[in-house]
Amino acid sequence: MTYSELLHQVTFDELLPYIPFYFSFPTDDLPWCKTHYDMLRLLAPRKEDSDHPNIVVSKNKSGGFAALQAFPLEGDLWEASLSREIVVEPEIKATPEEIATCCLWHSSLYGYTKEQRSKTAEQLYGYARNLNDKDLQRIRTKRVMSKLIQQGIHIPSKKALLTIPSFRKDVKESMERIQSEPTEHHGHLRKKRWYSREAIQQEYDRRIGIVGEFAEHCLTPASENYGMTPEAIEQLFLSQHGSKYSYQSYAGDTSQRTHWMLDLIDKYNAFVGKHFENLMMVITVSPDYPFTQDDHRLIGRVSKMAKGQVGYMVNTDNRLGKELRFSVMFYE
Repeated sequence: MTYSELLHQVTFDELLPYIPFYFSFPTDDLPWCKTHYDMLRLLAPRKEDSDHPNIVVSKNKSGGFAALQAFPLEGDLWEASLSREIVVEPEIKATPEEIATCCLWHSSLYGYTKEQRSKTAEQLYGYARNLNDKDLQRIRTKRVMSKLIQQGIHIPSKKALLTIPSFRKDVKESMERIQSEPTEHHGHLRKKRWYSREAIQQEYDRRIGIVGEFAEHCLTPASENYGMTPEAIEQLFLSQHGSKYSYQSYAGDTSQRTHWMLDLIDKYNAFVGKHFENLMMVITVSPDYPFTQDDHRLIGRVSKMAKGQVGYMVNTDNRLGKELRFSVMFYE
C-alpha cells in the first residue's frame, strides 16, 4: 500500500485519537493537520528514482512521545512520498490510522502547505547565510511594507506605534528577554539604549509583519468591499491587539469549498486563540470560479464571533482554481 492509498483508506476523524501523541500542540495543529491531510489526498503521486523506494515504519528510538517513526518523509517532495510503498517492520502492532498519523506528522515537518514549506525553505536558506530569526522577520517585514506602500497603503512609524499602550508593554517584555541573552559588550548607558532600540525594532517588525501579511490579501481588485477601505486597513496597524488567520480550502470541488471551510472553523477549531471584538475578513476566489451565495455563508458564520465592527472583502486570485482562501483578522 502506498502513502496515497493509505490516506484514501482512512478518514481524518479516524486519526483524531492519535494526533495528541504525534503533534506537539494538538489543539493548535488540528486545523493544519486537516489541511495537510486533504491537500495530500488531492495531489497526484509521482514515482521518482530514489535510494529509498519505500517508507519504513519502525519504533521511534530517538526519544519523544511518539511511538512510531516513518522514514524517509521529512523534506521529501510530497508527490514522490505519496507514491512510495509503506513497509511496517514486523514487530510493529499499529492500526492503519496510527500509521497514517505518524506519516502525516513526518511529511508536515517543514510545512503543512506549499506556502508554508516555501517559507521554511527561505528560513533555512537564511540560516545558511548566518541570519537569525530577527533578521529574517525584518527582511519579510520590509518586503511586505514595500508592497503595501506601492499600493498606497500608509505604514505607521515606530513613533506612532509607541503611542499604543500594548505596544509599549510588549516592548518592555521584549527588552527583558533581550537583556537575558548574550549580547555585545557596551557601556552601561549605551547598552540600555541598545536594548531599547532593539526591543522597539523587533516589536515593530512583528506587528507590521502580522498586519501586513493580512493587508496583502486586501490588495487585488475587489468585486465586493464592505468596510475595507484603505483607511480601515491602515487602522489595523494602530490596533491594541490582533490575531490573524489564513486558510485555503482543499475540497477539490467548488460546490464543497464553503462546507470544507465551515468544517475547519466549527469542527477543527480553525480560529483557536483569543477572538477580539472587531473583525475583518477577506475571501479570495479564482475569477474562473467566482464568489457564490453559498460562499457568503462564511461571512455570516464568522461575523457572529465579533461584537464590534465587521468588514469584509471579496478578491480574486487566478492560482486558486476551484478553491478559496479565507483570511481573518480579529482586533481591538
